[in-house]
Amino acid sequence: MVMYMLNSPKNLKVTQTKNHLPKGSSLTSSRRGDTIIEIIFCFTIFSIITIVSIGLMNRNLSLIQGTLEVSMARNEIEAQAEAIRFIHNSYLSERELVRDQNIDPTKWQEYRDLWQRLASVQNGLNNNPIKISKYSEQNCRQYYDAANVAGEVHNIFTDKAFIVNTRKLDPKNPNSTIVSTREHQPLFQEASLYPRLVFSNSSQVGASNGADSSANLNESNSGSNLYLTPAFVTPYRIEGLWVIGTRDVTGVSNPDAIDDSGLDQQAPEFYDFHIRSCWYGPNRNIPSIISTIIRLYNPEFIKKD
Repeated sequence: MVMYMLNSPKNLKVTQTKNHLPKGSSLTSSRRGDTIIEIIFCFTIFSIITIVSIGLMNRNLSLIQGTLEVSMARNEIEAQAEAIRFIHNSYLSERELVRDQNIDPTKWQEYRDLWQRLASVQNGLNNNPIKISKYSEQNCRQYYDAANVAGEVHNIFTDKAFIVNTRKLDPKNPNSTIVSTREHQPLFQEASLYPRLVFSNSSQVGASNGADSSANLNESNSGSNLYLTPAFVTPYRIEGLWVIGTRDVTGVSNPDAIDDSGLDQQAPEFYDFHIRSCWYGPNRNIPSIISTIIRLYNPEFIKKD
């Protein structure tokens, strides 16, 4: 080691000293690293934290997706309820008009056929409320099992379930506006994602021309008007959603034994429409179910004093 000492500005004295080591000794450097056990321990802690974090993230994503599916299911149910109310109100507003279109093509009961399809038991889609299936959250498959025709919980085909085409309410085509399990049983399926109506641009219910691509769903603007090409307004699949219509039987003496034609001969005071849904949320084995009932009073009913 060299040391510089300044005694004065003019005199500079240099003193050199050396560190002497004992004879036979050597200068070595001490180096210490992490052992394999410490590395494994750190890696284990890091892995546990990562796994827990990913699990919490997946759980939160599942909760968010489940909440979104519930909102979408409620929207579908509300759309069905509003469509049924619209048909009922339209029929009420046209009661003073003629029934035959040939008598007056401009003023006739245009929505009468739609309402009769909902209200009639023998030729329509209405039911005896005592005989319809109960609503259970045991599983969704039981509602689509064609062999499940008996018991308190049976399939929707026995109850003549239906849905209303909310994208095209055409009173001139009751069978395509109100799609039922009577004519289109294969269309009613378990929900692959959430309760919904899947539409195609075909002119026939339940058919698809193979052009169901995202490119065909884009809106085109010609500069003067906005139009949709093509129009997806035809029901292609009905997943996890159905409606069951019932009528008032409080005035019937023996409702368990009366047949469909006998129910049609007695005017009910009101009609109930059970809008039901069933689907499996993300990472769930128990079905999610949401339902509502709307009651519409019979315009043909005259209460006796």
